[in-house]
Amino acid sequence: MTGLDGSSNRASWKNRRTALLLVISLVLGALVHIQTLSYGFVYDDKPLIVDNPVIKDVRNIPHILLSEDIIDNVHAGYYRPLSPLPHMLDYYIWGFNPAGYHLSNIIYNLLAVLLVFLLCLRISGSAYAAFAASLFFGVHPANTEAVDFITGRNNMLCAVFTLASLLAFMKYREEGSRKKPLLAASVFSFLAGAAFKEFALMLPFVIVFYDLRRIKDSGEKIRPLGYAPFAAAAVLYLGMRSYVLKGVAGTSLALPELPLRMLSMPEVLLTYLRLSFVPLWLKAQYNIGLQPTALKWTCLAGLAALGTALFKYRKNRLVLYPALWFLAFLAPVMNVIPVSGSLMAERYLYIPLAGVSVFVGIAFERGLQKKRKAAIAVFALYICALSALTVMRNPVWRNDKSLYTDMIRTEPSAYKGYYNLGNRMYKEGNLEEAQVLWEKALAVRPDMYAVHNNLGVIYEKTGNYAMAEKHFRMILAVKPYAQVYQNLGNALYAQKKYAQAEDAYKKALDMDTSDIEGYERLSDFYDATGRPAQSLEILRLAATRMPYDYEAFNLLGAEEGRQKLYSAARADFTRALALNPTCSACARNLNMLAGIKQ
Repeated sequence: MTGLDGSSNRASWKNRRTALLLVISLVLGALVHIQTLSYGFVYDDKPLIVDNPVIKDVRNIPHILLSEDIIDNVHAGYYRPLSPLPHMLDYYIWGFNPAGYHLSNIIYNLLAVLLVFLLCLRISGSAYAAFAASLFFGVHPANTEAVDFITGRNNMLCAVFTLASLLAFMKYREEGSRKKPLLAASVFSFLAGAAFKEFALMLPFVIVFYDLRRIKDSGEKIRPLGYAPFAAAAVLYLGMRSYVLKGVAGTSLALPELPLRMLSMPEVLLTYLRLSFVPLWLKAQYNIGLQPTALKWTCLAGLAALGTALFKYRKNRLVLYPALWFLAFLAPVMNVIPVSGSLMAERYLYIPLAGVSVFVGIAFERGLQKKRKAAIAVFALYICALSALTVMRNPVWRNDKSLYTDMIRTEPSAYKGYYNLGNRMYKEGNLEEAQVLWEKALAVRPDMYAVHNNLGVIYEKTGNYAMAEKHFRMILAVKPYAQVYQNLGNALYAQKKYAQAEDAYKKALDMDTSDIEGYERLSDFYDATGRPAQSLEILRLAATRMPYDYEAFNLLGAEEGRQKLYSAARADFTRALALNPTCSACARNLNMLAGIKQ
């Protein structure tokens, strides 16, 4: 019923207005990223999605939940068990059509926009503040890395579950203990967020702080046991992480680096803060070195001044809550103890930016109360500028070439850009350009052993075997790799250093006894140096060690055929076909053997 004062109509209009403002935020948040539907897979999308057999079968889910993240056969030192599941879902819906994956990313971003809207609405009570916060978050150009980079979606999904957890907990505190399902939903969302990315582990600190401020205002008693479910969920995640990674991974720190890392923190933090409000000069790779420069000391002084101002306004919720959120969720990636390969990246700002967005929303609402027209005009121009910057930034993520070219253009010391663009040039057959790019990568990061290996391969292909040997030995002096030993063996054989080449091939095989290529290279070496008996022996060893590998029996049969051991060759070709009936090479070899016997 409608009251005589029209209160029901006003409430209905208020709800419709709130819904309309939310829809506008969602639509604009989608439009600024709609062009990414025509983009492809880039960078880590290839190993984590396109070349990842794990996501192609739902029966792999139990294995995924207890596995470390692996990129290009390298253990990443991360435990994010839910991250592959959205890729698996997309694979079953879209196959390898990148448009579908980009559409999913846009949807995940809109879910985060929705939750930012609800969070700001709950904190401020103003639909206009919530609208400004969600719109700011939805069109912000610093979010392009998380949204446009398909495998950056774990940042968005971590944000979605973290925000949902906080909102459910706030509702639970309002409703009281009779609403235990809300607490369960909050804890479950917290655990899911952590399983997408470790950022979520900071949420209990935010919840405790929120509760302490609420209790201080209401006069309620502190109930520490109320946080026990979150502590239990954190212990569960950390226990599983420790079990899977066999300890703490990615946290090694040389003590002499600690003062330099501490000195770099102000520069990193102020750069994130600058990107939040003035998102210009965006980069796909930030190289902030550890050298004590004048800029770092200036940033330290600036951070001290900012901290003093923050302390002064510590009772102002407009400042306090957003600042707490911003700092809490940046803490895991400040890299005082190194937990990631980069000191900073724009995707790391995705969750902290939610706090900045709430600040912007509340500030806009207060501006409306003082100078309505001016506040609307300034905010509209600001949002237009942010939207334009996002639309202009999106094409960087169109394909590998555009991404790596932008890395180099925006950061001259972007060794990843030189390295990856060199890989692309190499695949296209442009060896000279690949070599130039890889040498530039080494000039920035002399310890990039993958680059040394690639340069060694190029020198080998172009006949400069001495230089190839030099690069391979530089790697092996630090850490042995089976593939590098194989490459070294090739370079040594080309220089007729036969004893050293044999030793390199044997070391490669000793390091990885399940690599059929290692057996094949050593067998070819024995054939080339006139030792057929040893060639046959090494391939028989391969078949013995790998009784279910059809390639081992096919290679053994081929060697037996060359040595006119036709009956043994026929038996091994037949065994290879039994193991893999689709092996065309095995069938062809068996047919050739039949022709030879006739």
